[in-house]
Amino acid sequence: MNRNTYVQFAPLRLREGFDEQALLAASDAFQVSFISRQQGIVKRILMRGTDGSNADMIYFESKTAAERVAAAQAVSQERLEFFRIMQPPDPARPHLRALRFEQVK
Repeated sequence: MNRNTYVQFAPLRLREGFDEQALLAASDAFQVSFISRQQGIVKRILMRGTDGSNADMIYFESKTAAERVAAAQAVSQERLEFFRIMQPPDPARPHLRALRFEQVK
């Protein structure tokens, strides 16, 4: 990866009534309908924690690319479909919000 790599790590919490199969199906649909059409995304990985939690990790070519995708995602119907099975962020638990990282070495 180049020196400008930018990574977003987003914890995902499913709404009650949705299971891993629903998550996998929604993730696949989001990948095809939105992620695969965005320039500047190097790769995306859906991960499961040892505690059963999930997270979406997206690698971007640069911070600029990440910002461009975030702007497109903000108005995306595909994003709404993917996130309809997720619990909204809890303001009392800021550590569960998306984190962003720039490569330093």
